[in-house]
Amino acid sequence: MGELQTHHMLPLEGQEMIAGLLLLSAAVGIVATGVAFTLDVPTWAALLAYPVISCMSLALLASMWSARASVAPAHDRLQPNATTG
Repeated sequence: MGELQTHHMLPLEGQEMIAGLLLLSAAVGIVATGVAFTLDVPTWAALLAYPVISCMSLALLASMWSARASVAPAHDRLQPNATTG
């Protein structure tokens, strides 16, 4: 009853990729907020930009990762050329 169930966990490489996506989206949001403060945007708008930009960049990065993962195995379906001897 108190056993740790690990069959629902992602493989280690998947966890690292998700952590990388989260960190990258947070960094993009921080840069966008810094740019907003530098350009003298009102404080409320600059602070509102952080979660909006972070969520949009996370969605974009996740969709790019998903598209890359679905395209990558396509080369496995190619059949090798038959050699004639």
